[in-house]
Amino acid sequence: MYIKDGIPVKNYLGGDIIKFRMYPEGLKQLFEGFTKNMSAGAITGGVFTLLIAFLWMAGMYSSVVYLFSVKELWKYFAFASLVFILSNSTGDYRWYDAIFYPLHFFFFFIVFMSSIYKTVFVRKIKWRGREVSVR
Repeated sequence: MYIKDGIPVKNYLGGDIIKFRMYPEGLKQLFEGFTKNMSAGAITGGVFTLLIAFLWMAGMYSSVVYLFSVKELWKYFAFASLVFILSNSTGDYRWYDAIFYPLHFFFFFIVFMSSIYKTVFVRKIKWRGREVSVR
């Protein structure tokens, strides 16, 4: 809105001075928060976007097989490098987060499947200690 009206906008993120956690109560809160909106968000992006995201994730998951071959191990590290490069601008991640990306992706997969199940079949989710109906 400001840019549209010609008003200059600057965003100072704070670097090492200001940091916050999106889910300060931990993994349970993160799981509930992601479950609440993940499947709905995936559907609203459109079929084409969902397909592209599926293909991207399938490629990332398939790279795990390279861990079991000494000759192909460099491909796994190529994927890990890509994860590191792409995630570097989105948060405060370390190099080992990229190395262990299959664990993060597996967690993402579990949350996504849980979200689909609870949204489509159960039609309610638990969030912040209460049950919320999903339409």
